Formats: sequence, C-alpha cells, structure tokens
Amino acid sequence: MSKATFIVLLFAATSTLAQKNNTFDNFVKLFPKTTLPTSVLYSESEFKTEYYTPEDRTSTKDSIPFHDHILPKDSSLIIKYELVKLFLLADTESVTPRYPDNSNANDSIFPTYYISSQLKTNKNFVCLVYERQFYWNGSSNAEKYICTITNTGKLIDKLLVASAVYSGTGLLYEGFRVPWFPDTKSNISNNLRIELKDANFGNLYYQMDDNGHLKKTKAANK
Repeated sequence: MSKATFIVLLFAATSTLAQKNNTFDNFVKLFPKTTLPTSVLYSESEFKTEYYTPEDRTSTKDSIPFHDHILPKDSSLIIKYELVKLFLLADTESVTPRYPDNSNANDSIFPTYYISSQLKTNKNFVCLVYERQFYWNGSSNAEKYICTITNTGKLIDKLLVASAVYSGTGLLYEGFRVPWFPDTKSNISNNLRIELKDANFGNLYYQMDDNGHLKKTKAANK
C-alpha cells in the first residue's frame, strides 16, 4: 500500500468516526434528563382504559375500569430505525419483521422504538431508557429497557426494566374476562442499583458497575 493510499484511507476512517460521534451526540440530546433515584414503570395513563358495567349495577358510575391495551407514544418520540441499529441493538438483535409459522401479517413483530429518558450520572458512559412497542398475539405490547453506551456510541449492556406484555386474560367480575398485563417495574437508586420487580419471577437485583455492565446481584441487607 502506498503512503498516499494509506493517508486517504486513514482520513476516510477518521471522518466516518467523527460523523458517527456527532450523530451520537445529537442522538443523546433527544433524551430528556432524569435525576436519580427514579422508577421505570407503566403508569395508568399509558394504557387504553375501558370500563365494564356488571348487569347487577344500575349506574355507569359503578363501572369497573380495566386495561385494554398499551397506547402508542406521540410520533415525535419515535426513534428512527437507523439510530436504533446504530446505538441500541446488540450484534445479535434485529429490527426486521418476524412472522409466526402461519405467516399471519396481523401478528408480525415489527417494533417501534420511543425516546424515554437519560439518567444523570457521573459515569464515563451514557445511560439511556428507551421503549419498544410491538403487536403480537392480538394485542399491543410494550417494554422499557435501560442501556449503557460508551461516549463514542458503542452499546455496552442493556436490561429490561419494565413491561406491559399481554399474557392472556384474567377475571374482572363474575366471569368477565379482560386482558392481563403483569406489572413489571424497576426502582433505580443513586448508586445505579436496580431493583426489578418482575411479576413472574419476583424481585431481581442488578448493579451497574463503573464500566457500564449490569451484573445480577443479591438483595441489599436491611
């Protein structure tokens, strides 16, 4: 390789890296900053609420509310897929559509990603929370992830910290069935310790280390 060719290739690589860094800086600025401690969960306002009025009730005031499905966020919060692929996905992940064996397009898993927040830390990496929504099993589903990313835009680690995933139906009143979304949420402390309250597996605990890795740990001593 000639010296001139080497210089051209080095300049091209440097320019590409600088462009990616600039893109990442602008990407991070999209996420509003949140101070610690904080909680990541799905609130009542994020669900479409319906009401059931039992036959033995005489007034709609006696109606019983239930979660029908998760609501999509404002379109201004949608993260472009180019940015998702650049900064939020591990090498083994993809945003391409997937279909069940019957190839029913109505049950495709093609997620939409949304901006949530940026955690204010004193660490030498970025800590973001984003949301992933997808349609599956006849219902809208959603998950929130915390992820750590180097200051140059390389994903370090990620963890599911909240979910509203359709998991069948449950009884609301005298045999009336409604969609069931197990409540999974997390509390994040000042020292970046995560208490994940998983509806299926109980409480799980993770600690974010100084390099941005999320390591499973034991419950804190009381």
